[in-house]
Amino acid sequence: MIYISTNMFHALNLEKVYQIVDSVDFDLGIEIFPMFHIPGYQELLEKNRDKLKKYPLTFHEPYYKTDHSCLEGDVFFTTKDYYEKFLSFQDLNPKYIVYHYNNQKIQDRDQMLVAARKNLDYLSQASSAPLLIENVGVESRGNVLFNQEEFIEECLHRKEHVLIDIGHANANAWDLDQLLSALKGKIKSYHLHTNDGCHDLHQSIFKGGMTPEIEATIDRIKKYTPEADLVLEYGKDYDEEIPQVIEDVKRLHVLWTN
Repeated sequence: MIYISTNMFHALNLEKVYQIVDSVDFDLGIEIFPMFHIPGYQELLEKNRDKLKKYPLTFHEPYYKTDHSCLEGDVFFTTKDYYEKFLSFQDLNPKYIVYHYNNQKIQDRDQMLVAARKNLDYLSQASSAPLLIENVGVESRGNVLFNQEEFIEECLHRKEHVLIDIGHANANAWDLDQLLSALKGKIKSYHLHTNDGCHDLHQSIFKGGMTPEIEATIDRIKKYTPEADLVLEYGKDYDEEIPQVIEDVKRLHVLWTN
């Protein structure tokens, strides 16, 4: 199934997602990207609780001002607080929750790994929905905790399944065929967006001359993981570009179903 990430909307514009998912004649889901750091967001999500239950849902864990690679300090407590708020919405029955090992720049890698794994163990028990490990970070930001081989090894030794972010893989020059082939038994979903091959831009998958590349990517996904979900995870530049997103969804649906 194709999902629309609410990451593309400014926090208090959450309800714009309905303009997209209600605009087509095939089923679309919503991936909720929480923004509890914005005043009024939690109340808005609460207001939409009953309406959201009518759609297939997935959750992305809280991202802003959070980091699971911390075992103490203000960021640790903020992460814990935001995650507890998010878990209070588990009655929405998300298919899964996306997990980031880290968001911050790499400092003491070994210590960060200990913290991230410990928090993953805890949250896998505390969450009613399964957690999916995402390949996070881009080299240009200095926050890549795992290279491709290390990520594959980590995922193969964890019980959790996996979400592959195509934009991150592209920015880090990962080999998609190798990645998908190695993890094909664990991958359940993909974040789809494009960039310049370096920066994490979260642009439209049909941006400029990217169409041949996205077609090849969808072919790879079909080959290795035909039952996986696809999530359009664009950046905030698309808050006012709903017609563009709707057009992208329709084009993606054709690629995925043909």
